[in-house]
Amino acid sequence: MKPDDRLDIDNGSTEWEVIVRDLAEKRGSATIAQTLYTETAASIARRQEKAEQRKFFREPGEAIKGRPTKRDRRQLDRSKG
Repeated sequence: MKPDDRLDIDNGSTEWEVIVRDLAEKRGSATIAQTLYTETAASIARRQEKAEQRKFFREPGEAIKGRPTKRDRRQLDRSKG
């Protein structure tokens, strides 16, 4: 990796496209790391668009925290049809 490289980052729920601005000699804090790259305008627009879509359509299991209970599982099964 070197400065001006373009990286596509996908963590499963969010995707970013960033341009590397500089490299650090050693691992540092997140605030320092954020100064080493710039997110592209297209990436920011895509993330905002996806956030808007999530406002209008929520995943059925999104409200469940942790492992679903038996009751939660029944509700999920009913919503799937």
